[in-house]
Order: sequence, then structure tokens, then C-alpha cells
Amino acid sequence: MNFNAIKIAMPKSWLPPKFLLIMKLTTLLFFLALMKANASFSQITLKETNVPIETIFKSIKKQTGYAFFYDSKDLRFVKISVDLNNVNLETALKNVTSQLPLDYKIVGKTILLKKRMLFLFLTMLVL
Repeated sequence: MNFNAIKIAMPKSWLPPKFLLIMKLTTLLFFLALMKANASFSQITLKETNVPIETIFKSIKKQTGYAFFYDSKDLRFVKISVDLNNVNLETALKNVTSQLPLDYKIVGKTILLKKRMLFLFLTMLVL
């Protein structure tokens, strides 16, 4: 096949090099702005005293968009106090779960909470 018609119709430098450089820089700045916006959404600020754990989970969900999945009968009457100031999601979850016999796992945009295995083992021994 002969592609001479395409070469004649569209010469090699149909856009000025300065314009291409501006397009590349604009794309880079746009990408960096999106990354910064994503990082700022996952920052959590929360100060609560002696509130139900569900309130903490709702507040974290509102600030980050992550949903919680847990067995409600395990946390029915649990009240905790937290003081988080501009921390990421991992730090917030470590702080909350350190006060409770819970482990967490992040899967996509869902946070799975389950009882710690050691806690389950010890309660089985006591019973």
C-alpha cells in the first residue's frame, strides 16, 4: 500500500512544538491536581468523646467515602473516644481498632471489621 496521500495531506509538523509542550505541561498539572485532590479526601479530622462506635464509622464514611462492613451485634453497646486531627485513613482505623478487639481490612472502598482471633480464642477458653 502507498501512504503518500496521508503524508501529503498531513505533514509531520502540523502542530508547533511550543503548543505541544504547553499541552504536555497542562496534562501533567491536571494529573497532579487530581492526585492532590484524592489525597486530601482521605484526611480525617474527628474529635468525639464517649460516643457509639457507629457514630465514628458514619463520620469516617462521610469524610472519606469508605463504607463499613461489620457484625452489628459485636459492637452494639460499644462507646469510644477518639481525637484525630488531619490523619489518613490507616492511622484513624488503627486508632479506633486499638481500643477494641477488632481487626480491619480495606477492600476497594469497603472497610471490613472482624473480631481479633486471639480475643475469640480467649473468650472460648473462659467459657
